[in-house]
Amino acid sequence: MGSVSFASFMLIFLGILRLIWEALTPQGQDGGCWKKCCDCLCCCCNKLFEWFTTGAFTIINIRATPFCSSGAEAFDLRWFENMGTSSIVAVVQAVRIM
Repeated sequence: MGSVSFASFMLIFLGILRLIWEALTPQGQDGGCWKKCCDCLCCCCNKLFEWFTTGAFTIINIRATPFCSSGAEAFDLRWFENMGTSSIVAVVQAVRIM
């Protein structure tokens, strides 16, 4: 339950940061390149963390390890270990979502 709570807190924290960013930027103006870059960065961080948490939750379900170590293991499996294991993790995630 702690791992789920931590991940939920982090998602809420990122959402609040994005909400604050949206409130501080002027809505009537275009905002220019900086606003578009910051919006893109916020979106990328959110998507990256969602990708990280899905892998972490999969490893938590398999091995019952804490969130951070599970996330690190999922990241290693996806990027540094063999692609067969990464494919298995992706299949388990797809089955878990259904």
